[in-house]
Amino acid sequence: MQNQKHPSSASRRTRLSVAVAAAFIAPLAAAPAVASSGSWNVLGVDGGRADHVVVDPSNSSRVYQVGPGAGLFASDNGGDSWQQVMTNLAQINDSGAAGVAVDPGTPQTVFLVDGGLEMARSTDGGTTWSSLALPVSSGVWDVVATAPGTVYTWTGSSLLRSTDSGDNWTDIGGTLGLSIISGIIAHPQDALTLYAVGWEGVFKTIDGGVSWSQLTTGLPPANSSGYLFVNFGAIDPSATDTVYVQISNNGVYKSIDGGATWAFSGIGLPNDFFTEMVIDPTNTSRIIMGSGNNDVVMTEDAGAFWGTVAVTGTGTMTMNDVALDPSNPDRLFASSAWHGTFRSDNGGADWQPVNSGFSNFTVLSLARDAASGVLYAGSQGSIAASTDGGQSWTLNTDGYDLGAWAMHADSQLAGHVYAGSSCCGLYESFDAGQSWARVDLGLPRVASWVTGIDVPASSAGTLRFTDYNRGIFGTTDGGVTWEDYTAAIEGLFSGNPRLDDIDATEADPDNIYVVSGDFNSGGVFRSEDGGASWSRIAGSGIGGPTRSEAVAAHPQDPEKAFAAGLSGIVFTVDGGATWESPTVSPCCGEVSDILIDAGNPDLMHVSLENGNLWLSTDGGDTWQEADEAAPAQGFAAIVAGATPDSILGGFKSIGVAEYSTAVADADEDGVSDATDNCTAVSNPAQTDADGDGLGNACDADLNNDCQVNFVDLGQMKSVFFTADPNADLTDDGVVNFADLGQMKTAFFGTPGPGAEPNLCAP
Repeated sequence: MQNQKHPSSASRRTRLSVAVAAAFIAPLAAAPAVASSGSWNVLGVDGGRADHVVVDPSNSSRVYQVGPGAGLFASDNGGDSWQQVMTNLAQINDSGAAGVAVDPGTPQTVFLVDGGLEMARSTDGGTTWSSLALPVSSGVWDVVATAPGTVYTWTGSSLLRSTDSGDNWTDIGGTLGLSIISGIIAHPQDALTLYAVGWEGVFKTIDGGVSWSQLTTGLPPANSSGYLFVNFGAIDPSATDTVYVQISNNGVYKSIDGGATWAFSGIGLPNDFFTEMVIDPTNTSRIIMGSGNNDVVMTEDAGAFWGTVAVTGTGTMTMNDVALDPSNPDRLFASSAWHGTFRSDNGGADWQPVNSGFSNFTVLSLARDAASGVLYAGSQGSIAASTDGGQSWTLNTDGYDLGAWAMHADSQLAGHVYAGSSCCGLYESFDAGQSWARVDLGLPRVASWVTGIDVPASSAGTLRFTDYNRGIFGTTDGGVTWEDYTAAIEGLFSGNPRLDDIDATEADPDNIYVVSGDFNSGGVFRSEDGGASWSRIAGSGIGGPTRSEAVAAHPQDPEKAFAAGLSGIVFTVDGGATWESPTVSPCCGEVSDILIDAGNPDLMHVSLENGNLWLSTDGGDTWQEADEAAPAQGFAAIVAGATPDSILGGFKSIGVAEYSTAVADADEDGVSDATDNCTAVSNPAQTDADGDGLGNACDADLNNDCQVNFVDLGQMKSVFFTADPNADLTDDGVVNFADLGQMKTAFFGTPGPGAEPNLCAP
């Protein structure tokens, strides 16, 4: 620390001599150890993908649901709250749960299949489990319990039945004639009668599967490959010769003579795909189906006419399953492909989400509105928003059922956020994600799969986005007019420009980098004129990364950029003329996202698909693993949190988690070690009088030679009892014995330690 000269007297120096010498006789104190990595806190997002929902026939408060990738969940209060159910069996993949069934005779008996070759069974309502081996060579994907002790499961053409609750199995599909089984329809009174449906149509057995007959009279003809694609069906429990089946692209067909003849029964059905069918046991004229794009459809006259029941009131959602409470048929459940599970207590007139504790939200993109603090998480088919830093979430209510592969919050207008869908272009919301509208580009070329969005904070009204199928689009007047920049870049591709990400330099928003992970024409591309022209700066035989899926431009230096993907992360400092790999690289796996601290560009983070977060404090040249325990696999996105110590990450199944470096604050002064100019001495004010990167509290090196010795002691003596800012190590406005004590602890050592860069960093 460079000393400034102040008037002093010989008498003062003489009086200090003895005191100073005595002060340095005591042993020197050791500096405290510096803490290392931070920790994760899973914030979750309630909701997400739900595949199956089953109500306990004897206890309507007990409900089970399957979330693919997240496992089995159970509720004891009719869906008001959920808890994850674990089998704790080595043979069963809990997160791979594919189907659940409850024995109608002994409802404490529950069956679970995970897509593997074994089934799990619980006889105490899911508390403990045992494994049941299945005689198949490929995975099973569903399970149905039709009568006490009778269970069915299937894979391909193998239809397995057990009559002793899964202890033993018989393959009854040997003469069935289905190459792919979609489902079964069990007779409620005759154990020997069973319908099986699948790709080739509808089949029936009346001898327990010894022989099967195909039912075709009145059904549509098969296609040229012999397929009819029958998905599921149901039997009227009060008139067991009445059977319904649903056929892809052909609606519903009904038989009143046990399948001998069929007639179309789908008037009023939307042109859609359907997922499940249930019949109200107290009123069998009332039939409910899950709809692919129209929420729920229902008939109340035994199939004479169907109508749509909107679950959300606006928009549409994909419903994977429907169920009703057999003891209270006015209570309905509908499991959404992306929005979790909904419940109606009045026969479908009104619905409410019931997802508390059920988290199966796979995050693909994140955005944070710095002005309002609202955090957004985009998934395959829904968007969640949080106004309290991720402690609670609200899924958008307008039925937005499109993938949000990219998101960006407008720094100029609170509540204005963009989302890039996987099918239908760019969307925007002006009410913090509660409602969305497609952005009309007004261009001949229509955007489809949006993969990256860049909105430079330094250039009001400027937005550009990449499209994996169409190219690159942008506006410089806030969306009044749009430009299609694709023609300038498509000549660099062998086919359609397949672009994965985009980022511009904040100091020069016309300097843009985009990347492509395309197998044939991937690489890195640069524009220096706002997108009007492009050049390939990596890939296709010219060096540098050939395939990249994430890019980050240095906020201040237009010539520096980072590209990442399957091969890790690389960077250029000369606009792409050459590329370098870090001296120490993130390990090991695909880099999914890059975050550069806007205030301190030397501070960087990258997320790896395998779940880990990596940190660089020297501008990307060396990296270290920031987290000790990854919360989940499938780490897709990162954004800066509300504080300098916080990073928010988006993960598969678990939703959002917050990484905090608060534990990496060795001196507990509220400043993280990553930015603290004195990591071992508390100095919340961060005073650094000489600007050498080391705070006064740990910088007794007054002559800036990176050694604390008698030279520095002499300089402190010369300004004792003055307000010299450099020698005032305690920052109390006066140089006195407290500062002398600070110097004593550092004597014959080096100043610091402190966050880099600083004058004395090795």
